[in-house]
Amino acid sequence: MILVLAGTTEARSVIDPLQQRGYKVIAATFSKYGKALLNKKDNLTVRDGGLDQDSLVELTQEMGIKAVVDATHPFAVKVSSMAMTVCSRMELCYIRYERGTTRLTEGQRVIIVGTFTDAAQKANGYKGCVFLTVGVNHLETFCRVIPPERIVARVLPQITSLEKCLALGIAPANVLAMQGPFSQELNRELFRQYSAGVVVTKDSGETGGVEEKLAAAAELDIPVIMVQRPRPEYPVVVGDIEGLLGELERRIEG
Repeated sequence: MILVLAGTTEARSVIDPLQQRGYKVIAATFSKYGKALLNKKDNLTVRDGGLDQDSLVELTQEMGIKAVVDATHPFAVKVSSMAMTVCSRMELCYIRYERGTTRLTEGQRVIIVGTFTDAAQKANGYKGCVFLTVGVNHLETFCRVIPPERIVARVLPQITSLEKCLALGIAPANVLAMQGPFSQELNRELFRQYSAGVVVTKDSGETGGVEEKLAAAAELDIPVIMVQRPRPEYPVVVGDIEGLLGELERRIEG
């Protein structure tokens, strides 16, 4: 049995090849929204809700897990760290499946920063609307530095996301509850509609829609502040299906 820690487009794309190869798969997602996306797949058991070390150990024992494929978001480092710890403790195969980093091109006004606090401080130095595309988990960091009335937040269409935005003082008219990734054209029109003075994103990678944001901002000559992804010391990292299947074959079948 293979446990896929799901949280990204990659998680959904690796499950089918694993099942086609003959592996039994269970997916763990950390929200009901994520579960709803995965429930469309046949013959897949999906567990939703948060996991801590004890519950992850219990799950691996209960389901007879032989390998954990970590396909969570590149910024979900706490989950990845916990999974690596549990796999080491239980002597299970751990494989990180990760999307590539964002490719920058000439003409893009991109400022790379190391933390969300750095991003908030730099964004506050620009005039006009601060267009945030970083999700809800770090909104409070920005609202501590930037007046909420200056912020437009694009978040997932979940009640909890809307409630958090409103609790932080972001006006309903400035909350865009939308499921991405988005095309360059849609990004451009949203940036234009809200008169964005600066766009803030994180390096979610090739399939996270970042390149479309950068291209749209470049069309409008809007600067983009991008938070670089953290770099945990993963024991094994793969970036494609062939590499994943090869690692599984070598480590649990060999």
